[in-house]
Amino acid sequence: MIHLNKDVIQVHKNQQRIDALILKNKQETQRLVRNSKKWVDAYDQLLYGLKEIGDLSNWSQMIEDDLKNVMAVIEIRKEQQSQVQ
Repeated sequence: MIHLNKDVIQVHKNQQRIDALILKNKQETQRLVRNSKKWVDAYDQLLYGLKEIGDLSNWSQMIEDDLKNVMAVIEIRKEQQSQVQ
């Protein structure tokens, strides 16, 4: 009977260690999930920023192209006016 009690005590101690490890793993997993969410949020913000930069670059390219067209029209008009005079 004493041997059986020692085994039960050992099983109980093992179960307590297992429970402690499970709790520790659960807490670590929750911490990793929080950190992962932060990284995903940072990544999303970076992508949004890059998209805005791309939009700005595209917009500035369109403005530049429009200004080149305006300059070309002005040059053509100048040439036409100088030919008339």
